Parts: sequence; C-alpha cells; structure tokens
Amino acid sequence: MCLETAVIFGEGYNQLIPPIHACIAKGETRFRIGDDRNLWDVTYVGNVADAHVLAIDNLLRSQASWRNGLSNLNLEDGSGRGETAAGETFYIQNNEPISFREFSLAVWKEFGHYPPAWEIHIPRALEWILGFFAEVLTQVSGTPATLSRGSVMDACAVRYANGNKAQRLLGYRPRVGLEQGIRTTCQASHLPYFGLLLSHPSMHVALEQVVGRLAEDCPRANDATLIRTICGG
Repeated sequence: MCLETAVIFGEGYNQLIPPIHACIAKGETRFRIGDDRNLWDVTYVGNVADAHVLAIDNLLRSQASWRNGLSNLNLEDGSGRGETAAGETFYIQNNEPISFREFSLAVWKEFGHYPPAWEIHIPRALEWILGFFAEVLTQVSGTPATLSRGSVMDACAVRYANGNKAQRLLGYRPRVGLEQGIRTTCQASHLPYFGLLLSHPSMHVALEQVVGRLAEDCPRANDATLIRTICGG
C-alpha cells in the first residue's frame, strides 16, 4: 500500500507556513503571482497520522481475515472501511481545494496581517524569469531568496485529486478542516518542535492506536519495543 500526501502543513513542519509568514516581514504580501484560478490541496499533519492508522488497521484486519481462511474478504463493519486496501495507492489530502493566494491570505490573517488593498499582479512568465535570477543571486550571495522557479510553479500549479477512494477503502475523512488546521498551526508556531510533536493530541492518539493494533498481532512484544519499531529505532 502507498499513501501519497499533498503538501503537509501543521505543528513542527517548516515547509509551507513559515515561508508564507516570512513574507510579512519582507514586505512581499502585496505581490500576487498568476491568475489565482489554480486550485491545490494540502494535508494537515494530524489527518496524515489518521490516514496511516487507518491504513495499518486495514492491512492488519486483512491479514487476520486471510489467516482465518476467508478468500472473499469483506471488512465492511459500518465504519466506512470497505474491502482490503493491500496493493492500492491513495492520495491523502484535506479535500478542500484552494488557491495558493487564498491559502496565504488565511495564514497572514492569523498573524494579524492584511495585505495592502493595492496589489501588484505579476504574470507567471515574468515571475519565472525573476525566479531564475533570484536563484543565481542565491548561489552567488549564499543567502536564500523567497523567489525561485520552483516557488513560482508551486504558486501557479493545479494540484488536487479525488479523495473518494481513501474514504471508501480506508474510511479516511479529514477530522481537522483547513481553517482549523491553519489556525492551530499558526498559534503553535512558537513552540519547540519535539515537545510539540510528542504532545500533539492527534499524534498521541495515533501512536496509541498503532501500538494497540500491533500488540494484538505481536502479543509477546511490550509497548516500548513496539514504539521503537514504529519510530525505526
């Protein structure tokens, strides 16, 4: 089974919201790239954890059913989880497509910032050229620039998928919506990474569920051994 996620954001992740937040201090929030018609999806980190727990649960239940000699597997139990997901690929996302500009505006709002009413619209082609020169400048100066050809592509690309398959086979439904996820992430942006990760309710519940399922399959292993196995230790 393969779980492909959209861009992940959440507490402890510095790949999306921190760079968007940094645009405030740099005075870059008035610049708008592209036409804002590109929809893309992201995934809150707690929802990613939920998806992995559901995937493990499905595979363990599938294995148990085959051990019992059930050749015609049906895992439907009213929870929304259907037949085995073994060998399947799923795209995990929040299922709330939004334009990059609207996502950025939501982040800035949480920090009390509202861009100037007079925006500067930069066409994608021109922004791509500027991104190229920004990359050259980064190589020369050693100071990373906000703009790059990659960031332009990310801001203008259409990236979202149909989440029905994950819902049908795994029972995956995002528990944390986009608005709530952005708010929680921005409010926790000042906390240290490891303490935040270990104390996060979604992570704690996910770890307990995974340990519980593995304990049923490996009754001789204690919790510490199972946790080390999950964490790759």
